[in-house]
Amino acid sequence: MSLDRSGLPAAVQRFLEASYPEDVPEPATLVTDATGRLRLGPWPRLPMRTRVSLIPGAHRVMDIAVRIGPVTLLHGLDAYVDGRGFTKAVGAADVGEEFDQGAFHALVLESLGLPHSWPRLGFAWESLDDDTAILRVPFKDGVETPTVRFDPTSGFPATFEVARHKGRGPKVDWRVDVEGWRRFGSVWEPEVLAVRWMDEPGPWFTLQTRQVVEDADVGDALERARVVLARTERG
Repeated sequence: MSLDRSGLPAAVQRFLEASYPEDVPEPATLVTDATGRLRLGPWPRLPMRTRVSLIPGAHRVMDIAVRIGPVTLLHGLDAYVDGRGFTKAVGAADVGEEFDQGAFHALVLESLGLPHSWPRLGFAWESLDDDTAILRVPFKDGVETPTVRFDPTSGFPATFEVARHKGRGPKVDWRVDVEGWRRFGSVWEPEVLAVRWMDEPGPWFTLQTRQVVEDADVGDALERARVVLARTERG
């Protein structure tokens, strides 16, 4: 598709020139497999595998498996579907407005490299400086305003930062550092992500992308997420 690039901040235009100088690809879905480490409470960071099933700009389901060798210690599900967000690890899913907002920002983050989804989410960019832009995104009855810094050399997004609810608590600055954008098929995706709450000393979640499949079937992942939400609502 052709994207209207007029009026965009210089940093955003540089990103589009570096990634998609001509037409923007329009995958209907993406399935991304990654490995990484996750910190759970006082434990050291544990190895994990993730699979994100994404309909860009609309729905996102992340399956998380924390493993040591052949043993799976924990299977979690983190999702934003049909305008609702939740996190499920052990026991019932955590739901509510705080989780809606948090899961929405995961969707926004994963849509940064997929410009065909920007109109669906209502992205409006505002320049902050030569390498930074504020992203205004409608959400429920308001507007969320993450800040995106672009690498001055590569032109690709380098950090995404926003005030996000920490669990059921108040909003805390949440930052994702992004490195090593790489082409997978027709799309660009970050190779490494480090996720951090800014009131903590370091990342609690790191990922390295292993595989991205375009136009894969994500129906099963969406259905599982909807079942979790339905069961949670029934109590």
